[in-house]
Amino acid sequence: MDDAIEGDAVLAHLGPHALDSAAVVDKELNPALRAFKRTGRPTVVLLAHGIGKDRVEADQTVAGRLEASFQTTWSGTFAEDPGPLAVPVAQDAARDLLKSVFGRGRGVSDGGWELLVATRGTTPHFEGLVLDATALMGRHREVGSHDDWARVARGLSDLQTALGAHSARRAIRITPQTHLSSAILSGLNFSRAGRWKLSVATQDDETIVASYERALVGVTAVPPTDGAPDDRRLFVGADLAGRDVAGSVNRLTRRDGALPGQTLLFERGAQAPRMTGDEIASTAAAIAWAIRQACDKYQPERLDLFLAVPAAAAVLIGHELDTLDVPIGLWEHEAGEYRFVLEYPYAG
Repeated sequence: MDDAIEGDAVLAHLGPHALDSAAVVDKELNPALRAFKRTGRPTVVLLAHGIGKDRVEADQTVAGRLEASFQTTWSGTFAEDPGPLAVPVAQDAARDLLKSVFGRGRGVSDGGWELLVATRGTTPHFEGLVLDATALMGRHREVGSHDDWARVARGLSDLQTALGAHSARRAIRITPQTHLSSAILSGLNFSRAGRWKLSVATQDDETIVASYERALVGVTAVPPTDGAPDDRRLFVGADLAGRDVAGSVNRLTRRDGALPGQTLLFERGAQAPRMTGDEIASTAAAIAWAIRQACDKYQPERLDLFLAVPAAAAVLIGHELDTLDVPIGLWEHEAGEYRFVLEYPYAG
């Protein structure tokens, strides 16, 4: 806790038991409030849980227990039910914390952000912002549940909103250690349409900049195929890793008993040389442009993405697609099959 108090913010899940705990009040919250009074850090955000239905009641409950409680920032949500904390309440508190730390006029205004998005593997040490969901879905290469993916989507959305509120340049470098769906979500949130200047770090620490050049480098665009004329779905498969995306999608459609109205497929041979950063960027831009053209032509009710690409390419594809006026279905590859995980934008 000494280390945490030296950070930018402390979020306190404050219920009756926490207020009765000398360890919480005397060793955590009061030292944090004293540090804020001296140095302006950390911001202390309180999530009231069972200590009042509004700010007035909560203030009365903590009076005399917290030093300088007027310096705290209360989360806008007051959880009256003393039972387990509901996920939407926790999400609201996290968003309030982000706003308090990265509000207008605070944080970097001229430089760029560094963000690690981690949903699989072990989270490495990182000098920057970290969105870490590995405990939910990534430790053993699991795909994760729909609710887990909704939490990742909400976290990325809230983070982008908070950072974008005051970042004059809107420049960010994303390091994806992720499933491809979270890589796509990263690009969708920090999009070109949102005026973000995006770059992506690879596993080799190469930086790839979002490209205005569109070129399918060593990639073949398979002629579009039509399915049932009354089906309004557009399936897009991008296989840059020799994973037989086409076969997996065919098995999926046979199992479900219905071909999508249209299918686009991009393929690259499994034995092709490793793609350079510039090739990844230009190929991602070309695939995104082809998707936009197909959406303009076919006017689908939903676009479904089936990817086997470098994580950097997935981020860059998402970066170009946020303005599509169509829901985007995200699918994850698991044991040779694709599993639906989330529809973007997520409305839950």
